[in-house]
Amino acid sequence: MPLVSIVVPLYNKAPYVLRTLESVAAQTVTDFEVIVVDDGSSDGSADLVAKFADPRFKLLRQANAGPGAARNRGLREASAPHVAFIDADDVWLPRFLEENLGVFERYPTSGAVVCGWTKYPSGSRQTEYWRTRGVVEGPFLISKGATPGRLFAMLAFMNPSTILAKSEVIRRWGGFYEDRCLYGEDTTLWLKILLNEPMYFNLHALSKLDVEASELCRNYRGARPIEPFLLDPRILREACPKTLLPLLERLLKVFACKTAAMLGFWGEWRQARELVRRFVSSGDWRIPFFVPAVVSSSPFITPIGWLVRPFVRR
Repeated sequence: MPLVSIVVPLYNKAPYVLRTLESVAAQTVTDFEVIVVDDGSSDGSADLVAKFADPRFKLLRQANAGPGAARNRGLREASAPHVAFIDADDVWLPRFLEENLGVFERYPTSGAVVCGWTKYPSGSRQTEYWRTRGVVEGPFLISKGATPGRLFAMLAFMNPSTILAKSEVIRRWGGFYEDRCLYGEDTTLWLKILLNEPMYFNLHALSKLDVEASELCRNYRGARPIEPFLLDPRILREACPKTLLPLLERLLKVFACKTAAMLGFWGEWRQARELVRRFVSSGDWRIPFFVPAVVSSSPFITPIGWLVRPFVRR
């Protein structure tokens, strides 16, 4: 049995996937298996993977079902006690596995380790920015006294390519959200784990996230989809310990306000209004993004978006 199973969801990443696989093959820890799940690529990505000459790498093919389904397919095939996920346009530094496995040795009760990352190709890290928002080095176990703003920042810091987890923990909380979801399928899982498991945040940058090749650029091209847990909050409420439900409700308000502000910016004020109606009341004015959300739920926001969007795309 290998020490780590590594799952690579793949969909039309021919220019990048070999760079990703080479970064995995270059790890200082060599006891791993790699499961690449081709999610119906049409650009020859899978053929490149099939020619990758390393017996630890296995290619699976499936009809297109979305990134959550691809990661879950790899998880079902995983045989190791630890699992990591890396997107097919991102890169690990050589000590990614070594350093994060070392955290598990020092903090064996941790359900997952989240490491720092830099943006590629700019190299921007923004460590101090994350620290000021409450993402600090060390173990973390949520309490009802935590602030929704800090949890929001932690979730923004987490990315599939930056996390090493115990396989049993990922399976315990149902894996990634599927249903052909293209946005928030990972955040749904990370939030379940944050609400229920000890975590460790390792701020040492061990991953490079290619923001030009990935879906991280969607916000500059149009309104992103609404997170699945805002469409159906039961997904999180049913997984949340009772003592933390008030905290979860406040966090949902933050997500709803931020998403409503984004929707209004792109002219989707009706969807913004529905989110505000479902999650927010006038007494929530202290919630982050409250004012932009309320403004964005009015049809008068549309001409403002028309004026501002050309400058954001530059």
